[in-house]
Order: sequence, then C-alpha cells, then structure tokens
Amino acid sequence: MTSVFGPDTPCSSTKGWTGHTLGASGIVEAFIAGLCIRHGFVPGGLNLTRTDPEFRAAVLTDNATRTVRRVMSNAFGFGGINCCLVFGAPA
Repeated sequence: MTSVFGPDTPCSSTKGWTGHTLGASGIVEAFIAGLCIRHGFVPGGLNLTRTDPEFRAAVLTDNATRTVRRVMSNAFGFGGINCCLVFGAPA
C-alpha cells in the first residue's frame, strides 16, 4: 500500500468494530466504505493505541473527519481468497 500510494495515505481497519463477520465481511466493508465517503469519516482502529514503528503506512489510531473521495477495501480471507475493491464518490 505504501509503495503504491505513499506514506501519507491514511489506512485503518474496521475489524475491531465488526469482529469476525466471515462470509459477510465484503458487504459489511462495502457499506462502511459508502458511509465513510458520504459522511467524511475515516475510522481509526478500535483499541489500537500504537503501531509498529517500522510499519511505514499512516495507520489511524483515532477516528478522523475529512473529505473522503475514494476508499479501497482489502479482504484477505481463509484459503487464499483475496479481493480488493475501490469505491469512489460520484463525480
């Protein structure tokens, strides 16, 4: 992520908020992405207080409010099922 988008691109995880949703994780992330774009909300990692200092990405530990134009949702599941979806605000 950092190699492609740079170290200033915020990233977060919603798993702490939703838990193990297994087969529903994709749709849950899609709804969260839409809500983030609509409301200008970027969720911080729930109960995340510090990150590995060697990890170069801008991991959010607190919620943030800002304009959100695009969200990339990465789902890496059991058995090697991987999917990345990009959602964007209407033009």
